[in-house]
Amino acid sequence: MKHFITTVVPNWLRKRFSREKPFQGTLDAIIDGRVLGWARSADHDGPIRIDLLIDGRVVAIDEPANVLRPDLRDAGIGDGAYGFEIAVPPECLGPDTLSVTIRPHGSEQAGLTQAMRFHREHGEYRPLQSINAASDITITIDSLTDDALEGWCVDSSERGRILELDIIVDGEFFVSIRNDGPRGDLEKLGISKGLGGFRADLPLRWLDPGPHIVGIRASGRTLQETSVNVPEHRAFVDLRRVAKPIRDVSIIVPVFNAPGDLEVCIQRLSAWTPDSVQILFIDDASTDPEVANLLRSAAERPNMRFLRNEANLGFTRSVNRGFDETGRDDVIILNSDARVTRGWVEGLAVAAHSAPGIATVTPMSDRAGLFSAPRPGNDNTLPEMVGEIAYARAFRRQSLGLYPTVPTGNGFCMFIRRACIDEVGGFDAKAFPRGYGEENDFCMRSMRNGWRHIIDDRTYVFHARSKSFGEERHALMQAGRAVLDQRYPEYEISIRKFTQSAKIGLARQRARVALTDCTNRPSPLPRVLFVVSTQTGGTPQTNRDLMAGLADKVDCWLLQCDGKTLELQRMLGPEDGAEDSSGDRRIHRLDEAIDPVSHRSEEYDAVISEWLLRLDADIVHIRHLGWHGLALPKIAKALGSKVVFSFHDFYALCPTVKLLDDTMQFCGGACTPGDGHCRTELWPDGSLPELKHKWVHVWRQRFSEALAPCDAFVTTSKSARARILEHMPAVSPERFTVIPHGRDFSNFCRLAHLPDDDAVLRILLPGTITRAKGLDIVHELLAQDQAGRLEFHILGEVLDDSGAPKRRHPRLICHGRYERDRFAERVEAIRPHLGAVFSIWDETYCHTLTELWSVGVPTFVLDFATLASRVRESGGGWVLRHDDIASLYANIVNIGFDREARSVVDAALVQWQNQQAARNSVATMAAAYFDLYRGILAKPHDNAL
Repeated sequence: MKHFITTVVPNWLRKRFSREKPFQGTLDAIIDGRVLGWARSADHDGPIRIDLLIDGRVVAIDEPANVLRPDLRDAGIGDGAYGFEIAVPPECLGPDTLSVTIRPHGSEQAGLTQAMRFHREHGEYRPLQSINAASDITITIDSLTDDALEGWCVDSSERGRILELDIIVDGEFFVSIRNDGPRGDLEKLGISKGLGGFRADLPLRWLDPGPHIVGIRASGRTLQETSVNVPEHRAFVDLRRVAKPIRDVSIIVPVFNAPGDLEVCIQRLSAWTPDSVQILFIDDASTDPEVANLLRSAAERPNMRFLRNEANLGFTRSVNRGFDETGRDDVIILNSDARVTRGWVEGLAVAAHSAPGIATVTPMSDRAGLFSAPRPGNDNTLPEMVGEIAYARAFRRQSLGLYPTVPTGNGFCMFIRRACIDEVGGFDAKAFPRGYGEENDFCMRSMRNGWRHIIDDRTYVFHARSKSFGEERHALMQAGRAVLDQRYPEYEISIRKFTQSAKIGLARQRARVALTDCTNRPSPLPRVLFVVSTQTGGTPQTNRDLMAGLADKVDCWLLQCDGKTLELQRMLGPEDGAEDSSGDRRIHRLDEAIDPVSHRSEEYDAVISEWLLRLDADIVHIRHLGWHGLALPKIAKALGSKVVFSFHDFYALCPTVKLLDDTMQFCGGACTPGDGHCRTELWPDGSLPELKHKWVHVWRQRFSEALAPCDAFVTTSKSARARILEHMPAVSPERFTVIPHGRDFSNFCRLAHLPDDDAVLRILLPGTITRAKGLDIVHELLAQDQAGRLEFHILGEVLDDSGAPKRRHPRLICHGRYERDRFAERVEAIRPHLGAVFSIWDETYCHTLTELWSVGVPTFVLDFATLASRVRESGGGWVLRHDDIASLYANIVNIGFDREARSVVDAALVQWQNQQAARNSVATMAAAYFDLYRGILAKPHDNAL
């Protein structure tokens, strides 16, 4: 197999060679017993022949230096055909450090000598730029900002010496520079011979806010290290960068032989391509019969088909046929030796629509020349312990989404907008019949028409590198380059500028960080973003429980919005889901708040698109959409996340949330007779059109459409599930499951007391008691209680419809809010006889009922399905009707003093504590959700969970 190491030679270095030496070249490495490098004469462009010496011993003579090196060609070094690979006798490769020399054959001139050291981690020799131990090297940083680094470096023992300096950012290589900038000030002071200056563009402003370490290193020695602070700033929100659902995209895969690569390509496409995307294989008259077998098998999948050319048309005509066969779709051309990864289509599509005028998008790769990372070229083999899918995930999560502009894409995997094809035409099959240059020609043509091309530095696609053409490949590349240079005089300078791009350098630095993550840290956990609205109440509390229960299995993030301020933060710790103090937090205050009528904000959509793009969540679990934009599920899906939606109330059915009508009657989702004004709960009264019999249907339709992209739905009771399915037929029953809330209690106890026959019956109501929670019923019962037999104790607050404290009855005693872990302590001080949950709507679960039972307090509930079924199944209380207050009052008093009935319920509560409550822990709930997540992520090759 041919090997070469890519070396990008900048123009200024090429000019220096031509000024100073008649012989040019580089020794790159010794791999598999072969010396790799390039050499040419400064006097002519033709190939030369060379001799090779190791430690002064001639080991090869009259070897050709004529292997095509695309990196040299792209850097403007002639036609690039100056590479060599020379076999070395094994006995010459023993020492850790070698002195390797190349010189023109038959010449006695010194040629090029390079010290090379053996790197065991790579299994190869690499150049060693030695710094004399006696050298006195001084480095001074004149300026370091989040944009650039400037300074000077001089070896006082050799003041004219040019040194190669590596710039290191946060411990990872960023770029190599030289101290060859003019510094007249240093020359006047006698410090240098006129050079010594250096400068490097450092686009650190793209990194996370906070301190970052910048180091300067030579020959493995860090000579200077300092810190630069990237300020936190409110970025401009580009309202155009809103992720859109993937639609009208087809993939074109030209195929010619290489069935082994094709088989892997098909497997990866099946695993990681959305079902909505059509995949067209075009068999260019392959001679290997196994290709036809693989394509016939692939065509059994609903989104895959294949066509066969009767005669071999070549790559370019096959792609053009694909353009014609895919109608009006945007297309992705993909080599059959490419191995795609999670989110590849979504990533390319988002990049393609991130700004106007984008014609093509190319991902980064391990073997795609200048599009490769962490290193340019084709030498990015992963360590054995790092899998491709794991690295692609780490790469995406470390990416900054810079989308560098480039002069041309790379046809191994390239997204092309149909509008661009319409405008400039397809590939030029006449000039590039066999490929190699056709995509470059297309890109240059479209660039002249005002289109541009970008790299998707978030998406990584692996590439086996062309096997279809074998040794013919080099000739095809040379012929293609000649056409490009003749047609586009700007091509060479455009490519050279591309190779020096600071954005691309930073993208490669992030690729190195990703590789370090994979090799030095445990495998990354699947990432789940939980979405809540309020910070108080049952939903956020349960969500904190769930995140804590999943903390050892899932990387948990939390997104909150109150309609005006967005906050994203990472959560930590299996103990309590505590906030991470490491700075993984984003806050954005919306200039355009969520509008209650449309339930949208363009600014919200743009910010969420940016955040989710960076976050790369495997799953977005929306616990509540209140005060969030309705486009959130669609945006998350467009960015490649699976979406889970939880119904913790009936907000999706009606903005009243609890389905209480204008008379505070539970409508169940079907408007009660008559007109009336139903009050909304999360939005100011009057901010929405009249709901009853009218606009509620618009609301419900909008939510049905918003939830269409969701992969799974969850609620906490069978009754809630049935009600939602009845009124939202777009929700799929097959994807809708019930997972009850789990709770952990340090211990269970029995704190309810038996009343004396003449005692006042103390009834405990935990939580915030409003009209929806039965406040009117409590007042009616107290009005009915002329004998003074009842006393209601509120462990929480009493609020009216405006949220203000309600004036209290003498026998309505409010004890204030409680902390969950002190509930038993507070109840013990009250010494209740019984508990009550008088909610006048069908709650979806009810934590306060669970809490009452955890301390052994028998509980009255009203006859609404969820709470009634919980009481009847457990036997932990009584279900009462409330349509007649006198009957309700009589039942409460009679039951409250009925010791026989009480003993039955007490025994049932003991059994509930020992069995159901012990089983339905946070761990049980978390396990159920983890199974749900694993199910919706389950695909071939998916090791996310």
